[in-house]
Amino acid sequence: MKKTLFLLCAGTALLLDAAVALRADFERNAGYLYSRGGKAKVVAVDDAHGGRKVMLFTAQEKKAVLTSGTMMSGQFASPRVRLSFFARGRGKINAGLSDGVYQGNGKYKYTSYPAKEEVELTGKWQKIEFVRDFAGSAPIGVYVRITLSAGGEAQIDDLLLETVSDPAVKVRAETADDIVRLGAPFPECRFAVTPKETPVVRLCIAPDRTFSVRSPEKAAMAGLYRVCATAAGETSEVRISVLPEKEYDAVTAAAQKVKFAKPVRILFLGDSIYDYNRGRNAADKVIRHLRRSNPGKITFRNAAVAGDFITRIEKRLSGKLSRAEQKKYENLFARPYDLIFIAVGSNDNRTLRSDGYGKPLVPFAEQTQSMVRVIRFLKEKDPGARIILVSPSAPNRELQDRRAAAAEKGNYGFVKFGVPELTRQGIASQKQAAAAEKVEYLDLYDAMCQAAVPDFFARYDVIHLDEKGFNFLAQKILEYLANNKKEE
Repeated sequence: MKKTLFLLCAGTALLLDAAVALRADFERNAGYLYSRGGKAKVVAVDDAHGGRKVMLFTAQEKKAVLTSGTMMSGQFASPRVRLSFFARGRGKINAGLSDGVYQGNGKYKYTSYPAKEEVELTGKWQKIEFVRDFAGSAPIGVYVRITLSAGGEAQIDDLLLETVSDPAVKVRAETADDIVRLGAPFPECRFAVTPKETPVVRLCIAPDRTFSVRSPEKAAMAGLYRVCATAAGETSEVRISVLPEKEYDAVTAAAQKVKFAKPVRILFLGDSIYDYNRGRNAADKVIRHLRRSNPGKITFRNAAVAGDFITRIEKRLSGKLSRAEQKKYENLFARPYDLIFIAVGSNDNRTLRSDGYGKPLVPFAEQTQSMVRVIRFLKEKDPGARIILVSPSAPNRELQDRRAAAAEKGNYGFVKFGVPELTRQGIASQKQAAAAEKVEYLDLYDAMCQAAVPDFFARYDVIHLDEKGFNFLAQKILEYLANNKKEE
């Protein structure tokens, strides 16, 4: 949820909406911030700005930099970003940011943006702020960059990194997300902005992550295009998924075979595979194709929650779980569903290095028992619903193996997803529940293991998917529906 804050800028009070990307009070740890050319550590003090601990940042004979790992990598293009923190000590401090932008030569360019003026530190706490508008840019990430003069020492507390926008300005996409065939004309993307006179910046981010101010005339590159419009820190996007010819023809043909005689309400229950990247993930792509072949007939509810496994889903359904994401289950059964997907298992079968990668998070017998109870609950709520269980997806094996080897060498903990032996046993447990309750099962794990390449997945991610992975899952689900038709 966004919160509303006041920002003082050049003597003018602006009311801004803020969405927090990083909050550091240093009461637990500071693993997301580190020093270059100096020292940074969390220490306890009697009079911290908040709590009892602060970040102690010191520079030696040269200027030191306090920076962060990649932040806001999943944010909209052209973000307006604010860094704020409280500081005291000696020396001069500069609150700045940096970004990384992908270039056409395949390399990333990192640029620093310091504040125009340094702040002289004293023994009293003072608030320091810096706002940077990245309009016209598509950063792969935004980074904290605080510099301290040579010989300086700063105590830092209550650091915030936020995206901010003017709530009086609204940007809305008037063009729906679309899926098109490679080589087809590129859809015209329209946006509405209020107030109308507000200056707008447009960007088209190509699948190779390069960007320009204009959309192409043709969909000349397979992958995801993001057409963005931004004004006063507020951004809206139209996402155009471009599929290779054979893939587009195959998935379209499958979707065209799935015809509903009457309106259909569809529910997805699952984990982060179907929760992350809403609007363009596999569940969304399935629905987009079905709406094309069944105009005006498809209603969709996505209740997937990142981190969930079958026993947690069971608790959510029963109302026995009090977690923030429980809101995704609010009024879940206000109206009956006709088709329910349960797509879970990646977390159920995840396993730890400390267990020799041989023990699933949820024991196999418990997976079966819990799945049976979930299916019975859904049948009781919606007796006429068609229920389809979907197997867990495969991991980025190449990256996972490298990281597991590094964990072994460095003797630190590691979590593996999609381990074949455990995943197949978990799938067998799910199939046992499906057979007992006479519901359907779509097993796509082995097919994905064979098809998956590194760019199926989000960058540097072991399990979460990107465009190619989403397209693969969507095509498998649609082909299953096309080949397993049921009378309504």
